[in-house]
Amino acid sequence: MAGGNIQISPDEMREAATWLQNQKELMQQSLHEANTKMDEMVEAAYATPGSETKFRPYWEEYKNGTEKAIEGLQGVSEFIKQVADAFVDTDDQTSGSIG
Repeated sequence: MAGGNIQISPDEMREAATWLQNQKELMQQSLHEANTKMDEMVEAAYATPGSETKFRPYWEEYKNGTEKAIEGLQGVSEFIKQVADAFVDTDDQTSGSIG
C-alpha cells in the first residue's frame, strides 16, 4: 500500500456521485431528443436510399455506443458511493475499537 496522507470526504464523494447520476439522466434525455431529431430528419429531410443504407446504420451504431457509455456512469456513481461508505464503516470500526 502506498504511504502518505489520505484525505477522504464521504459527503463530497456522495455529492459527486449524485451529480454524476444527474448528468447521466440529462445525457440520456439529450440522446433521446437527438435520436428523435435524426429519425425525423431521415423521414422528412434526408429521405434517400443512401440515408437508409448508410446514415441510419451509422447513427444507430453511434447511438448504441453512446447509450452504453452513458449507462457506464451509473457504475461509476455506485462505485464512488461504495468507496465513501466503506471508508466511513472502516473509520467507525476503528474508532469503536479504541478505548
